[in-house]
Amino acid sequence: MRLRLAVLAACAGVLLSACSVVKPSLYEQLDGDKAALWEAFRNHTGAGRPGEPVRISAALYYFGKTRKNRTTINLWGVQGEAMRLDVQAGFGTLVSAWLERRDYFLAYFPNEEVAYASRDLLAGQETLGLPLPLTLLDLADLAMGRLDAMAPAQYDRAEETLTGVRYFFDTGPLASLSLDKKGRPVAAAGRAPVPYRIEIGEYPEKKDGFAERIAVKTDEASALLRVKSLEHRIEPWPEQALELKLPKNTRIIWLEGEAPQGALKSGS
Repeated sequence: MRLRLAVLAACAGVLLSACSVVKPSLYEQLDGDKAALWEAFRNHTGAGRPGEPVRISAALYYFGKTRKNRTTINLWGVQGEAMRLDVQAGFGTLVSAWLERRDYFLAYFPNEEVAYASRDLLAGQETLGLPLPLTLLDLADLAMGRLDAMAPAQYDRAEETLTGVRYFFDTGPLASLSLDKKGRPVAAAGRAPVPYRIEIGEYPEKKDGFAERIAVKTDEASALLRVKSLEHRIEPWPEQALELKLPKNTRIIWLEGEAPQGALKSGS
């Protein structure tokens, strides 16, 4: 009798499993239409719309040929316009404070009482020991899953992969961008200023969850961003929240060698 019940229970389990409905992916719902998946991705991430006020907390692991380190970063600002970054090590010790806008960046190192400024965002970062092909504005976009500032509005060709679709671009900083079948970015390849690769993953199961792991790799270095929290603000940031106040005794060094007209001053 017990054996018969066990057999019946096993058969019922098989039948229930066979009858359970697996929800089709977005790509399947779109009947494998690559163009429709691309448009769904752009619409979902707000492509072409004004940047949002955001706050991101993450652990940043850097691996270079001569050094490696782990820091905690707090990044806040408005996508595509301005970003503030505090870099901390150990027990919350402030290592540096950064401000990046479209036309310049400023990096303050309190232990040295020095601030470095540059109009070339990527070259300036490399000079300061962060030779990565992405700016702070780019990192914020990646964390938000919004890559329209890096990828053209239209792709040149597309191919289906085992996990989704890879889109190719003949011009621009990105050579390709891969979406999974849910329309989420999972990988990219860049061509400028140096060839690089991006891996995006560990999306939570909940709808609209952000990627918790972002890796950026070049032949010279790599960085791993472990996103702890991401906040979409309803209210815009106050103007003073996106400023970087420098103590009066701070020495400002322009990496181009000459300060532009109307350049920043200590105490500003």
